[in-house]
Amino acid sequence: MKVIAPTLACICTSLAIYTSDAHAAPWSRGFVVEWTEPAAWFGGKTEAISSPGPDCPQGSEPKLDFRKILKTSWRTEEEVDFILNPENLSLAKNLGLRGPRKGESVYTNLESVPDRGMRTVVGNVAQGFNLDGNVRTGFKGTGGEQGIDNNFYRAWGCWEMFRGPPGKSFGGQYHNDDMRNGKFTIVMLISGNKDPNNDDDVRLGLYTSKDPIVKDGNGNVAGDYSYKIESDPAHSSVLKARISKGVLEVIAPQDVRWREASLDPVLTLYSARARLKLESDGTLVGMIGGYKPIKEAIDTWITTNPTGVELVSHVDLTAAWYAIKRHADARPDPQTGQNTAISTAIRYSAVPAFIIKPDGSGPMQIVSALKAEAES
Repeated sequence: MKVIAPTLACICTSLAIYTSDAHAAPWSRGFVVEWTEPAAWFGGKTEAISSPGPDCPQGSEPKLDFRKILKTSWRTEEEVDFILNPENLSLAKNLGLRGPRKGESVYTNLESVPDRGMRTVVGNVAQGFNLDGNVRTGFKGTGGEQGIDNNFYRAWGCWEMFRGPPGKSFGGQYHNDDMRNGKFTIVMLISGNKDPNNDDDVRLGLYTSKDPIVKDGNGNVAGDYSYKIESDPAHSSVLKARISKGVLEVIAPQDVRWREASLDPVLTLYSARARLKLESDGTLVGMIGGYKPIKEAIDTWITTNPTGVELVSHVDLTAAWYAIKRHADARPDPQTGQNTAISTAIRYSAVPAFIIKPDGSGPMQIVSALKAEAES
């Protein structure tokens, strides 16, 4: 990857970006995401992710009883013993083959077996947004807000892949390590025409880049490096927003297509909202939320290495599917009435960066939608 050093144009842009002018003038701020994870409120009594708390009174989802899930009508106890014997190296090969017919993988048909159940959040506190406008349903926000919609957290918030203090969940660490080590890069650009701290007509651009994230000597994501965005309209979005006292908000529901975890290149959010704070040190922190397709959510885990997920993350993926399907709360299927999307929120923190146009001709200073054309 060729890191584009800040040019004179970039430096001049940076000066304009960080200077608050009393007169209306075009401005922009670029960021590279340095951490992202689902907004899961952790109530454990200690920092141990398995610790019981008001969110999950019994603690996190326990380790799988492999003997129990491997035993089928067509598999004998002796065969289960053979599979579980570490000397035979057979568990990883056979773990998914537990459907009602011999040799059938549950990963290809998650509903081929009954719901074994999994621990779900029973607490009433969550982070996120009031997506449906109803303050009588949903969670209570950490700041006292009513009607927070985050059923993704309700369904999977006790799964260790998502549970833990900020930055401590298994999934958060795994995916962010991948991101920081160059597997994918997501960037943001904000532009407006008034005061960067108070502007009622702002655009928030969500893009991807093939340029790996640059880290400093301490292993943290370094600021003020350049990232050329991809010409990829399928994984980019432009949202109308406003900024008041340094807080950007997307109020009117808008759909998002972007990049999420390293296993799943797609992030779809219907009726999305955002709340992002421009900090005094130039960083950006906050959340983006909306309704995520439940199939997209489960595909993250079953399309790459589902056996590995079950072995290391203490979850039965069939139970995880039933849980997220049961708590889905939006976009009912017209034929079955089953909701196909689930409310969620995702935390982001980002550091200042120079966002370069897809053709590499210079800094991108105005948020704009990308056209479906190949990079030059």
